[in-house]
Amino acid sequence: MSDPDLSADPPALRSLPPIRVFYADPPVLSPGLEVHGLGTRERMRPCIVNRPSGTGDYLLMCFHGAVELWREDQPVLLSGNTLMIWDPSSGHYYGNRERPWWHSWIHCAGTVVSGLIGATGLPCNSPLSGIQPTLLEAAIEGIHQEIIGNARPDEVIVANLLHTFFRQVARIVQAPGGNSAVPAAYLEMRRWLESHFTERITLEELAQRVDCSVPHFCNEFKRYFATSAIEFVIRLRLSRATMLLRDRNHRIGDIARAIGYDDIHHFSKLFSKHLGCSPRTMRKRLSEGG
Repeated sequence: MSDPDLSADPPALRSLPPIRVFYADPPVLSPGLEVHGLGTRERMRPCIVNRPSGTGDYLLMCFHGAVELWREDQPVLLSGNTLMIWDPSSGHYYGNRERPWWHSWIHCAGTVVSGLIGATGLPCNSPLSGIQPTLLEAAIEGIHQEIIGNARPDEVIVANLLHTFFRQVARIVQAPGGNSAVPAAYLEMRRWLESHFTERITLEELAQRVDCSVPHFCNEFKRYFATSAIEFVIRLRLSRATMLLRDRNHRIGDIARAIGYDDIHHFSKLFSKHLGCSPRTMRKRLSEGG
């Protein structure tokens, strides 16, 4: 798949105002955490950024499209959705000579940052592919709002936002099969299923939503979420059924229909297979447990 055209604003981002701020006096400043500057979706003209001595702080940067990077005196071509974490002692060399490019970034320092990097085991000065820029942008947006919305930004809130970001990245990098993020279409599919699992759903309809064949969809869904789409829907339905069983005003037949099963016997069979007892027995256990 070719890299997207970055010569114009990405359509999905046009309604979101970018951020680009450098602080003469860091609004978050302590031995544990300093924030020196941040930016989201910054559009750069065709150029290379060359800072042999770096900036003396940690630089977290996500690239939206193809850029060139120098690492250990060797050129590396990066595709989009790539994260770099430069440590304070390392130089920076990145960009695209041929066309405009986009990136989101934050300059920060302190023991909180170094501690988060150490705790999550993420490497510095090494590209991490498969990291959606929206992860970093969410952290930056939250930090920016904390800074502009309060005379004295709370260091703990800012640290927690960074903590969440680092853990999200670590989960992607350390997942079985490497650091390939779940495509946005499949994440959206999972969110849709979590809201519509009581409806009649076919594999054909789900495959159409991500524009692929049924066999390909089934393989990809299981690869990304470690379960089949059918099993995922069943778990959602039975989890909801278990909650409804706590209310004794709901008859078991009504519960079955409420979660998408018109056949109470089929519902009871699935319930027993997955949860080890019948709905009636589960209701009794839940009642006895208070």
